Amino acid sequence: MKRDIGAERAKDRSRRRVGGRDNEPSDYRSPGEKDRDRVLYSAEFRRLAGVTQVGAAHERHLIHNRLTHSLKVAQMGRRIAERLLDQEDSNLDEAGLMPDVVETAGLIHDMGHPPFGHAAEEALASALEDCGGFEGNAQSFRIVTKLSTRDFNSPGLDLTKATLGAVLKYPQLTPPNTPPDLTDRSKGKKWGAYETELEDFQFALGSVPAKGVAGVRTPNAIVMDWADDISFATHDLEDFIHAGIVQLETLASQWDEFCIDGKGRLAGKNGFNPDEYDRACQRVRSLFEGFKPYDGTRQHRAKLHSLISDLITDLDHACSEVDGPPYVEVNPHRQYVAEVLKHITNYYVVSNPSIRAAEAGQKKTVMRLHEELVESLTDRLAKQRSGCPDLLDEMFRAAAKEQDELEALRRAAADYICTLTEQQAVDLLGRISGQTPADSLGVWLR
Repeated sequence: MKRDIGAERAKDRSRRRVGGRDNEPSDYRSPGEKDRDRVLYSAEFRRLAGVTQVGAAHERHLIHNRLTHSLKVAQMGRRIAERLLDQEDSNLDEAGLMPDVVETAGLIHDMGHPPFGHAAEEALASALEDCGGFEGNAQSFRIVTKLSTRDFNSPGLDLTKATLGAVLKYPQLTPPNTPPDLTDRSKGKKWGAYETELEDFQFALGSVPAKGVAGVRTPNAIVMDWADDISFATHDLEDFIHAGIVQLETLASQWDEFCIDGKGRLAGKNGFNPDEYDRACQRVRSLFEGFKPYDGTRQHRAKLHSLISDLITDLDHACSEVDGPPYVEVNPHRQYVAEVLKHITNYYVVSNPSIRAAEAGQKKTVMRLHEELVESLTDRLAKQRSGCPDLLDEMFRAAAKEQDELEALRRAAADYICTLTEQQAVDLLGRISGQTPADSLGVWLR
């Protein structure tokens, strides 16, 4: 059946702040499809191939990086949205659920992560503590609305209202005073945009929640966020079973200690139900029962792939339609199952001493790089000879239109760091600090 592209373009949710070419009759793409293409062709999206997911992006084992993770989140989110819309008597189209939008939000959701992931996020949050803070989700929103370059006529990628709303999985400018219950997917516990992107936030969602109040997610944002959880719970676990870091026979022998640790980590969360967690632990344990020590043979690879595939399907179907806002919910028991699966990776990988040691070093690298970039930019402003990259200077001049000079210096340095891969970050620190000899004709630095 031929789609009515004209009707789709006429919907308020397909509006752009700037627009210009969406009404060309020769273009067969819907606004949502255009959003997806704009993100796929952006430099910020390509950069994710060099950014850590859980294991470092340069690891020899073939594990997910932020790019492959984002592709899978986008694919799963799209399929969940398509399944929900395909159900008889579904009203989710009227509620604004769109597969193209969910997919695009999945591609975007990690674009704001700095090199080295959460360790660097903590470093930048500390560096910008008194000038607006730093948050990876808010940085993603800033990138697509302001920093990314598409043309001279519009800031950022000029995405539609619906896509921007889907990116805001934390639809508030400050963390809520009372975090939502653990299984309440209608709201988020963090914040999703900086004050500098207030106008874009209002365009995407309309009103802004009062300070300390959690906003309500769009159905597109809920589906994208659940797809993100599914991917972390399954694909990252599969990676580390393949790599031999998570050994199922060891997990089986340490199951009681593992469950106690997981329960302790969630005990302080609002609405946590320990009995439900125990039930989820038993379900996950039954899935792995009889799984012999993984040896990487074709037989074991096929068995593991089948297990992960079944888990993904089961978690996918946890998402269902409900009457009234936010129109989509996720089955609480399946959410506890996902928490147990994610904790396997946390217990054996994220908490691994070697990874903790690396994260400590990565945090220092990013903090030092931020300091060096601020100093380099300050020297350039004082007309002193400086190794300040031209893009950093450009970012500062844009930020200075919204913040005072000191805040703009620090914000621009963080913005610039979020354009780098991990190898580029290490190389740049060596160059501007004089720690390591570097190729003076290196072509990546501008």
